[in-house]
Amino acid sequence: MSRQPLIVNPQMPKDAAWLDWASASRCLQIPAEHPAFRPFQAMGVRCLGQDRLKERFIAGTPCSPTHLVWMVTHGAVEVDLGTDTVLLKKGCMVLCPALRPHWVRLATRAARGIWFHFHRQSRWQHLSSAGPAVRPSPRAAEMEWLMEHCISECESREFGAGPNAIHYAEILSVMLERELVIFGPRPKEQPVLKRLEKLWGRVLKNPGEKWHVESLASAAGCSSRELYRLCASLYGIGPMGLVTRMRMDRAMELLLGSHRKIDDISREVGYSTAHAFSEAFLAHVGTRPGTFRDAGRDPRNPISKPNPF
Repeated sequence: MSRQPLIVNPQMPKDAAWLDWASASRCLQIPAEHPAFRPFQAMGVRCLGQDRLKERFIAGTPCSPTHLVWMVTHGAVEVDLGTDTVLLKKGCMVLCPALRPHWVRLATRAARGIWFHFHRQSRWQHLSSAGPAVRPSPRAAEMEWLMEHCISECESREFGAGPNAIHYAEILSVMLERELVIFGPRPKEQPVLKRLEKLWGRVLKNPGEKWHVESLASAAGCSSRELYRLCASLYGIGPMGLVTRMRMDRAMELLLGSHRKIDDISREVGYSTAHAFSEAFLAHVGTRPGTFRDAGRDPRNPISKPNPF
């Protein structure tokens, strides 16, 4: 397909190109003129939003004037970085540094994600040398939750909507700052961070293993104390909390996407009994597995998942 730019969104960087955008897809943004945008403006964000993609979608630029961070929260997208193409799945994010090409294509029937464009400021100078790079993004679901509610409050005329939008934006900006730490590690931490990436990949593939802090630390090549510190700094959660989150994400996928018995799902995600799984699921999601399956709710719907904050 010819990559001829077609600029249709004035809030996007001037070199951004929407090549193919199906009417079923939607792009939602936090308006730059709204007070809720100020926390992001202060940290050098040019624009940010959520894409809900269906049918077909191709967007990109031959030379981006900004740094782009794209986080996938549902489905998958294919990202062409000019020299390499990567498949970005749910729970991962990609950094596309400024002054380089990038093209994002829908890789599944539908996908959803959030994105941020950063000005080329000295504060984000390390992003140029850090990428292109793909990293796990355990906070992506919570960040999407905040993004959706911030946008909704920006559009609302109800009492208190403005302050609510600012509140969501302030929390989201803090979480974004934490998420970007992974792209600028101290040199001595780079080897252990690479091992951490491989470790979380193993956990995602095998959530039913009997993971514990000692085995996780051993696989990451660090002490349990250091693993706690790194997880708190990078992900805002302890190592076993992160494992539980991955297990629950897998459980929700199986509950909604299969007809398997809850006992089977319990064992696959690491719980010896359905009761233990049900209690953990209730604590994490806010409802029992059977109720969740019957309702067929999206786990990121605020009705089915309590506010994580």
